[in-house]
Amino acid sequence: MSILKTSKAALLTALLVATGTAIHGLSVRADEPPRPVVPGGEIPTPFSDLNRKVELADGEVYDLIGRVVFPATEPYLHVDLASHPWLENKRRAANPLYPLVTDDFDWKTYEGAWLTVQVKAEGRVVNDAQGHPTYDLYLVPLMRPTAYDGDPPGAQQSGPQP
Repeated sequence: MSILKTSKAALLTALLVATGTAIHGLSVRADEPPRPVVPGGEIPTPFSDLNRKVELADGEVYDLIGRVVFPATEPYLHVDLASHPWLENKRRAANPLYPLVTDDFDWKTYEGAWLTVQVKAEGRVVNDAQGHPTYDLYLVPLMRPTAYDGDPPGAQQSGPQP
């Protein structure tokens, strides 16, 4: 029986090599170099701390606490990661800014104030500074932001400032 299984595996491998079929992004043809591995996010591991950090999902609605900042000319929400520890993955810890859609609001009036804002996350493919396509999440406000009552947990931290 094991000879039959080995023969099937050898036959399948020979067939894949002959047709040039790729398995999991790697070419099996000897004359073709392996395709590059595209870096991804963190791998979720069940029942551990790694699986408790996430990213906003495209099309979902969130109530977020943060401050509106203008690192350039466009407004961003600097999310308070102490209020939303589930968002503090490696990427967001280094850059807790989400671009805001500016159609209906004058975000300058909210600059620097602690706010609660209800938003819908919207994924977009945009070009980065080098012209490469990248996937970014934009926040579309669903109603006017409200002032946060008191100081959110992140107001006491000395982490990265916008």
